[in-house]
Amino acid sequence: RKFVLGTNFRSTRQILSVAKGVIERNRKRVVKQMSFGFAAEGEPAIIHEARNEPDEAQWVATRIEEWADRQAEQGTDELARPKYRCQAVLARSGRLLDAVGEALKQRGIPYRLMTNRGYLEDRAVKAILAACRCAVSPARPFALMMTLRCFFPGLTRSRLRSVAETAAAAPDWADTDRTASGVEGAGAKGSAPPSLLEGVPAEVGNVLAVIKQVMDYPAGPDCATKAVDALLPLVRVHPEADEPHEHDPSALDDLLLAALEYDQRAGQSGSVIDFLGSLALQSNDPDIHPDGDEVRLMTLHSAKGLEFEAVYLIGVREWIVPLLLPGGPLDPRTDDDQLEEERRLFYVGMTRASRKLVVTWPEMNVTRAGGVARSVRSRFLAELGEPVRWV
Repeated sequence: RKFVLGTNFRSTRQILSVAKGVIERNRKRVVKQMSFGFAAEGEPAIIHEARNEPDEAQWVATRIEEWADRQAEQGTDELARPKYRCQAVLARSGRLLDAVGEALKQRGIPYRLMTNRGYLEDRAVKAILAACRCAVSPARPFALMMTLRCFFPGLTRSRLRSVAETAAAAPDWADTDRTASGVEGAGAKGSAPPSLLEGVPAEVGNVLAVIKQVMDYPAGPDCATKAVDALLPLVRVHPEADEPHEHDPSALDDLLLAALEYDQRAGQSGSVIDFLGSLALQSNDPDIHPDGDEVRLMTLHSAKGLEFEAVYLIGVREWIVPLLLPGGPLDPRTDDDQLEEERRLFYVGMTRASRKLVVTWPEMNVTRAGGVARSVRSRFLAELGEPVRWV
């Protein structure tokens, strides 16, 4: 028997109506007639275009302060209503939350940054990062052995060691060219040494060939994104095959976003080895005001299963919502399934709100090269249902 959960007890009728306009564009969704369990009427969703990302953060901080004042007015001397923990700022990327945190700090508003760093524990992500470490240390047999172990847990330890030692000794595997790692050690482009491929499964040869490709990428702009993008097709086949419960597809999105953000910060000075170092510095839950009444700042993936009275969805522009990687495996323009997944994620973010929903995007944004470019608002905003109010 199939049980359909068709009653929404969280959001007002207005918020659910706005969100339904988006999710109903998904052709592969389970069609169901939603009813409303929320008795109170609400206000229209607010849509705002800011001049740039700092202005977007300041505008959102002002709205948060206004909602907090409303909450304080509704409290009593005996029971004060929480002013801040009932509000959340959601973004596709943790980087976008930094400006909001700074704007809140300027106003003395307590907040808690709850970006999800748990994706670093995902099996597929670990395999990609192991391959990157191998690419920056190609002459180390142990690094290659641990990489192959991530991709092929079924291979015996002796076989893994044999392949790794053969690779480390091959002159065409690691020579003295400059690599994307920013250290010495790359060989002939595009393929693994033939001596490594003798007697190993074809899939192992594919992994070796891609690692070799990453070794040959030059340091500089987009090096982290190129490395992650090259390795993504491998983890879509191998790591999740034996133990699918250890793999979360959203973790790959988070890793790709981390690479995009690193490339934007690093520019010409970027390297894979520096990218790996930046990930190592990330804490799992960097708290500010760990207890008490504070605004929650988190990514859309981190917000799943939660609810707040007021939700502010920021940075809702093309390339971010939906996440776009032109020509890559995460390109919604050529992958209908990926576009529907991005649309579901946006729907999840909107329906975290019970009473107030605000969606914003910046007219201008900082590019990965460090410049400034005009943004294009997300295609999903044209799909919103009614009622909405543009301000």
